[in-house]
Amino acid sequence: MKSTKWLVQIVKSIMLCLFFVLIVYQSEAQTISLSEIYDAAEQHYPLINRTAIIKQITEENDVKLKKAYLPILQASAQATYQNEVTAIAGGFIAPPKKDQYKIGLSANETLFDGGEIKAQRDLNEVSGAISLQQNEIDLYTVKERASTFFFTALLLNENLKITNTTLKELQTRLASRKGAFKYGTAQESEIFSIEAEVLKIKQQITSLEEDKTSNINSLNLLTGLNLSQNATLTYQDETKPINFNKDRPEYQFFDLQKKGFDNQLKVVNSKLLPKISLFGEANYGRPGFNFLRTDFGEFWIVGAKISWNISSLYNKKQESNLINLQQKQVDIQSDVFSLNQSINFNRQQSNINKLEKLLTQDDEIIDLKQKVLKASAAKLENGTMSITDYLTDVQAEQQAEQNKALHQARKMQSIAQLKLINGN
Repeated sequence: MKSTKWLVQIVKSIMLCLFFVLIVYQSEAQTISLSEIYDAAEQHYPLINRTAIIKQITEENDVKLKKAYLPILQASAQATYQNEVTAIAGGFIAPPKKDQYKIGLSANETLFDGGEIKAQRDLNEVSGAISLQQNEIDLYTVKERASTFFFTALLLNENLKITNTTLKELQTRLASRKGAFKYGTAQESEIFSIEAEVLKIKQQITSLEEDKTSNINSLNLLTGLNLSQNATLTYQDETKPINFNKDRPEYQFFDLQKKGFDNQLKVVNSKLLPKISLFGEANYGRPGFNFLRTDFGEFWIVGAKISWNISSLYNKKQESNLINLQQKQVDIQSDVFSLNQSINFNRQQSNINKLEKLLTQDDEIIDLKQKVLKASAAKLENGTMSITDYLTDVQAEQQAEQNKALHQARKMQSIAQLKLINGN
């Protein structure tokens, strides 16, 4: 019975250990793609909070504009005393009182405003859309920053792998030369040379690790994620765009600006039309409309009126011309932006083509350098090559590997940049 309990306890302990090992493994085997970095950066960046505020401002302005359809109500009260009143000769009719009083309520309801309120509401809606699109542009630039940190960390990680491989090669050779020195077939200076090179490689590793830590920390700050230093950064989609597209948020921003100017022109034109309204006024006081009555009483009036602000014609031409000129400015800005993006697209395409050719050559160079290093290691062991020449071959092979890693990272970054240029 005791042995059974003891066995159960051991099994529980083993399972607990496996559980913690699994947690550690999962934290160390953290994998994230560039698209996930983009999404996290956009959601975490403080500007994302402006979206709801801009929408609320637009809605509040629209509610305010809609209230212009409601009747205008105005309450008033007055008391006056005048030194003289109208008197009728003969004294048959009592003259009005010199002290006069009136309290009343007036209302004015617009029946036709020439479409001005509708035009202002449309303009408010477009203005809100422009603000939202500007916010999208600002958020889009976050992708470019995230891309820079991502690919820099990716390249540093590849260089760390290459440098650690070089370190293992040197440590293996150091152990071999120490054994040879023990039996008098190697010089002590060879050991010192390899040890010095090992220290240089360790310095490189330290520098690369610190740079990688800096970039990972920057990504964490930008995205709100908690990536570990052992996180695996992946970029699988290496399909490069062929054609230049205009899907970036800036193009929609330019279109919305031009739509906004069209709405401004509608507001200007609506002010040229006459306005039709109903009005009414109810009062209590003295005298009323019948000024011959001297007692307090009610008096009211209702009617309809048409008004036309003819002076709005004075500046109509200038206001229309200014709006048209502003539209032309936006067209120029759109053309300039499109031209610059097209130039960037072609430059990135050329860069990718160049890097693809370099990568093909890199594979050939690495294959040759590895063969040279293998032969050099054999010569060193046989005593037919100096340690200096061997270390030169080690450095050359390491440099070839790093060149390939650099070209590969730059190629991936250029493809990602092409997609950002296209708005993908």
